[in-house]
Amino acid sequence: MSNKNTPFPQSGEPKARDQQKVKLDLSLGKDVKCENVINGEVCNNYTFTQVVLFKHFSAIASQTGEEGMLPINSYACNVCGWVNRQFLPAGFFPDSPKVQAPTATSDKPLFSVVK
Repeated sequence: MSNKNTPFPQSGEPKARDQQKVKLDLSLGKDVKCENVINGEVCNNYTFTQVVLFKHFSAIASQTGEEGMLPINSYACNVCGWVNRQFLPAGFFPDSPKVQAPTATSDKPLFSVVK
């Protein structure tokens, strides 16, 4: 018998995931392939390796006021090393509108939106 304050089942008790068996028809799923284009041809490899990408944040951009790096788990193609966009979190790549820094001699604001 489990204690209500214990977050995990006691030894011998069935676990929640064992109580529910989810059955998926794999034929209904879409194969994930590498989308990298090499010499005009799509790689189309089916196998991927787990990788870690990093985003560097300056002290100005971070919430702590200190510069740092954020690790991001993803998957890279085993053949060419490409990381499909679908494996990255939203906002990893800057989408439109794009921000462009002005030249040093410019009288424009520090950043401007490129249309």
